[in-house]
Amino acid sequence: MQIKFIGTGSGKTSLKRFHSSLLITSGNYNLLFDCGDGTARAMLSSEIPFNSVDAILISHLHPDHYSGLVSLIVQMKMNNRKNPLQIFINEASGEFIKSFLLNSYLLPERMEFELKIELFKLESEQTINDQMSFFSLLNSHLQKYREYKSAEKISLNSSSFIFNLENKSIYISGDIGSSDDLSILKNRKLDLMILESTHLRLNEIINLSENFPDADIYLTHIDDDDENDLFQFLIGLNAKLRNRIMLAADGETVII
Repeated sequence: MQIKFIGTGSGKTSLKRFHSSLLITSGNYNLLFDCGDGTARAMLSSEIPFNSVDAILISHLHPDHYSGLVSLIVQMKMNNRKNPLQIFINEASGEFIKSFLLNSYLLPERMEFELKIELFKLESEQTINDQMSFFSLLNSHLQKYREYKSAEKISLNSSSFIFNLENKSIYISGDIGSSDDLSILKNRKLDLMILESTHLRLNEIINLSENFPDADIYLTHIDDDDENDLFQFLIGLNAKLRNRIMLAADGETVII
């Protein structure tokens, strides 16, 4: 099993890092987690064939996490894909995604492969195949929008995930509101944590490493303005923590 970081940047467009996306590979199955703006080009940069992706999971609807979806599907179409593509999305956002695809002229009658929209429920287990499943955790990342009247018309669900695959447990935070969203992890055993760095304080990352001593930690969602501070933070750690807390890079592969 392996994870390949495709885009490790923040919401700010960068010349150093692509927007959020990573590839989880278990056996012959490839799940793309998030598909931010420019993911198709990022996959080219990482030499990942478009049609090797079996499914795409979207954590929430900020553009740096989903707006590359249509462009990637178009590239799959232009590369003569035949196999169905699963798209996992929270049930509250399903109708929007269906409309988004249709209004991007991805008409079922013109497609040579099926787009299978798989709706998942929050706080529930979703089976992907015999070796892979995930549990979705509602977080507070989008709650700041609730004060606006127009937000009553849209989905404000943002998820973090615990993946269970090949007897390993992997937490992927997606974007969170604050470290309070991590309290739900209490008493869980984790083998790997992929944490966004934008909404976490550095001391909170150290606390997490102490609370989950068996889990390596990779930091992603890295803003150019914060990158140097993160490097200095990692350099200042003791040798044991330096081996467990790492800054993810576009194109990097982690074998688990």
